[in-house]
Amino acid sequence: MGALARPSAIIFALVLPPAAAPRGPFNARATLARVDPAGPRRIGPAAAVVLDVDGTLVEWPVFLNAEFEAARARALGRIRALFPAAAAVDPPVGRNNRELLDALAPALGPAELGAARRLVFAAGAGPEVLAARRVGPRPGAAGALAGLAAAGCRLAAVTDSSRAAVGVLRRRFPGLFGRLGAVVTRDESGALKPDPAGLLLALRALGAPPALAVAAGDSAADAGAARAAGVRFVGMAGGASAPDELRAAGALAVVDGPRGLARLLVPACAGRGRGAR
Repeated sequence: MGALARPSAIIFALVLPPAAAPRGPFNARATLARVDPAGPRRIGPAAAVVLDVDGTLVEWPVFLNAEFEAARARALGRIRALFPAAAAVDPPVGRNNRELLDALAPALGPAELGAARRLVFAAGAGPEVLAARRVGPRPGAAGALAGLAAAGCRLAAVTDSSRAAVGVLRRRFPGLFGRLGAVVTRDESGALKPDPAGLLLALRALGAPPALAVAAGDSAADAGAARAAGVRFVGMAGGASAPDELRAAGALAVVDGPRGLARLLVPACAGRGRGAR
């Protein structure tokens, strides 16, 4: 196996002092999922692991669902006021930004859709920062990243959240986010999962080809981005999607949390290191 290219640049990095903040409740949905015993055999060697943030590295902010829905409703009102064609569309505001924008896309031209995207992102920035101030890391996240790094894998994260929200997380949890060689937010990628733009940008920053990468996340959209990028995917229960949804979306295995992810992928990282020598 040939040597990988030197990582090009950190996409987004801050070195700031941590700040304490109250933690919100963790969405414990489906946390009893177990690693598929066949998963390790199917994963194969890995040189890089790219993780989602909300629901994967940190808790899924289920306690702010109402705030996020209200923000999308405000954005939709502004979009309909600006673009009359959007008035005839009845998009789902209660799920996520991607579904709202996907519902609006057939009624809007490219420039109008770009403006709508900016309005949706701006409206959601406040709740995203609030969530970042209240959530905590998923149990075992810091240790899992340390183990993956020690085994030889390069690490990055990709999120549909904003640069401002990730900045709050980095200040609060420098030991966790300091393990990451790249963090790509929607502000860098200009896209939302399952668009693979953010994932591919992270891999370029790490200098790792898709064939030697594994993506990990808690949603079917994470799985879709991995599939579109040609990257293997491991699902993590306890976030946005149930284990069965993650498997149906193409997860090679579903783990119960960051510790389970490390148990699954440390051998893949270490195996790549042995094979490269």
